[in-house]
Amino acid sequence: MELKRRVAPYFVGLAMLGGLAGAAYAQEEEVILFETIHPTLYMNGGIGSDEQSYMRRIGKDFSLRLNFAERKDNEFVADVKLLIEDEHGPVFMLPAAGPMTNIMLPEGKYRIVASYRGVSEVHTVTIKGKNGTDVLFHWKGDPRK
Repeated sequence: MELKRRVAPYFVGLAMLGGLAGAAYAQEEEVILFETIHPTLYMNGGIGSDEQSYMRRIGKDFSLRLNFAERKDNEFVADVKLLIEDEHGPVFMLPAAGPMTNIMLPEGKYRIVASYRGVSEVHTVTIKGKNGTDVLFHWKGDPRK
């Protein structure tokens, strides 16, 4: 709660600034839409065994734990474009996720789209309870071949 109280004024200021910028552009007959994605606590990494171990240990405190791998040997991959939406639209985006991403989201139903080397996978999950949800994205091979 203390974090929300400290950060909230900055987002109000950004929203007001966005409204002013939108009004300025509207005079030139261009329409600029500003959308705000709520700030979300997350961890991204997992390169190397020490970092993987740490992310697994800390991951129990996050409501959504994602892993990204490819090929039959389950080799971890990074640089995954990640988009998470609920019924109202986008709630989280990360342009270069992986190989492990832990995210704190409230209970609810989410659509997760992960794209790696131009190939997208989609999973729908429901986060419920204290245990959180684990999702593995697995690309079958190198799409460049």
